[in-house]
Amino acid sequence: MPPPGPEAAGNAWSLAPLVAAQCAGSVTGFFALCSVLPDSLVVPRAAIMLLALLTTALLARGWWGLRGDPAARPDALLLALAGLALGTLALAGGYVLACYAAIPVDIVGFSESSFVGDIIKWRTGTPLYTPGADNNAYPYMPGTQLLTYGLASLLGDATSVALMRQVALGYVLLAAICAAYAADRLLLLALPASVRRLRAMWWWILVSVAWLTATDPRFNMFVHVLHNDGLALLVAIATFAAAATHLHRPRAVTWAAMALLPVAGFLVKQSLLIWVPLLALVLVVSGRATWRQIVLLGMTSFLLAGMVTWYGYRQWGGEDFLFWVFSSLGSKQVSPARSAQNLLLAGGYVVALLAWVRVILARGTTRPLLALLLAAVLLFLLEGYTSGIGFTPNHLGPGIVLASMWGMLALASTWSSAEPGSPVVQFGRRATLAALPVCFVGGLGLVREPRNPVPGDLARYVAAIDAEFAGQPAGRVLLDMGNWPYLGAGVVMRDRADPIALHAGANQRSIDRALLAGTIGRIRDQTYSRILARNIESDDTPYDFQRRGTGVREAILESYRIVRRIPAVAGVTQWWPRYLVDEIAVLEPRTPVAGR
Repeated sequence: MPPPGPEAAGNAWSLAPLVAAQCAGSVTGFFALCSVLPDSLVVPRAAIMLLALLTTALLARGWWGLRGDPAARPDALLLALAGLALGTLALAGGYVLACYAAIPVDIVGFSESSFVGDIIKWRTGTPLYTPGADNNAYPYMPGTQLLTYGLASLLGDATSVALMRQVALGYVLLAAICAAYAADRLLLLALPASVRRLRAMWWWILVSVAWLTATDPRFNMFVHVLHNDGLALLVAIATFAAAATHLHRPRAVTWAAMALLPVAGFLVKQSLLIWVPLLALVLVVSGRATWRQIVLLGMTSFLLAGMVTWYGYRQWGGEDFLFWVFSSLGSKQVSPARSAQNLLLAGGYVVALLAWVRVILARGTTRPLLALLLAAVLLFLLEGYTSGIGFTPNHLGPGIVLASMWGMLALASTWSSAEPGSPVVQFGRRATLAALPVCFVGGLGLVREPRNPVPGDLARYVAAIDAEFAGQPAGRVLLDMGNWPYLGAGVVMRDRADPIALHAGANQRSIDRALLAGTIGRIRDQTYSRILARNIESDDTPYDFQRRGTGVREAILESYRIVRRIPAVAGVTQWWPRYLVDEIAVLEPRTPVAGR
């Protein structure tokens, strides 16, 4: 590319109309999609036409603004169109997730019941980690739960499940922005100033791609529900961004960020402490720090994590804290076959990483860029390995987002390379490159129709559950999944299905029956006046996860009888896990046995 012209096309302000055209065009495309689909946002045609005119005017103004650098005009137009298409897809996906986020009860994801349970404990002064046999604790650190509750309180409704879920979705948006910022730092490290004249126009593209991959339904399927994954994604991406910023321009604030962010991650999800050795690797390979600085940084992070653990032990449940946070998950086994399968499933993101590897093999690289690439690849591989512990590949969430950013860096680098050819050939080549990110996200299945996936029948389902609590103390009615009936009443309910499933999954050698004995005993003693259980007669009940014979289902059916049923939600097309909206059996105690 030739150097910038006298109008300073590389200046972000001169490109502002084109960046605004990307944004306005994305909204226009999104509204246009909504207007032709049922169960979608209703947008007046006049509004769509006005936005289309605004987009055209901004493109024209941006084109005129590049009059001092006519060679940049075709590139600017292509980047604007690519940003418009990607932004449309990003907004469409965001609309779908926003519909889920607006649901007022905690049955969108399997983790929501335990998540809300921690908030009930915090509000009632109950230790966050209770005895394992109570089966009502969550096996993650409480950082996400407490921060989400605190932000919902500041926003005016501390007990709104929908508001807490919207806060959680906000973490994902911030993660996408952090990923774009990290990619921008990589761009500054990788490309010379002479080829960064249209850098501002890459921002909307980067944010859109990062958002789409951050909400990939195969790997980031829990980020829009009440789960720790959304905030964990934000902290992981922010830590990488801090490292990239430090290697670009070291400052005291980047040192502080690299010391504190892994500890913040530990408060969110225990595995994020892996960033301490990853940051050490980055600093060693980059040659941008002394051994004394690297050791001091690692010791500071580990010391702070130790202090957090000590505080958690003292304040959040003592031995029960240690059990749920370390032992309950630490006993799980890794399935190498499942790990390999998940890495193959992420093959599209591996291609994005390899695209940058090809660039550096052809042109060479600097030590800072190599250090950051090694950290991203190692994180990706570690996440792929640990994904073999569970039954979904969500551990790969941060890794795939970073991989997509490396792929975008490879695209920007290829875009900037000068190759001979006529203007028509050059334009065709750049048009092909502009289409690549759109095809990339499309090929990964990240295209969602902006239609509301929440069936109207859900309101009937929730009302029927609420009716079963009417006239009875909330603590006497056991609902297998879902804590909203107990949130307002301030009841810390025991014998929840999700913790019971944790003790029985096929990713451990045997069922921990000592932890199930208390639940079985309370059921046989008919502690509850009513039990609401999904699929209790089938093999899909969460009370007997993966059909391993917990004994809980049998105890329920022996001590209680089904008196009525709440039909499953009709019209469900997308829900995971599906059993959260399945038929519910309402059970009441059988005639007490003499002597019991």
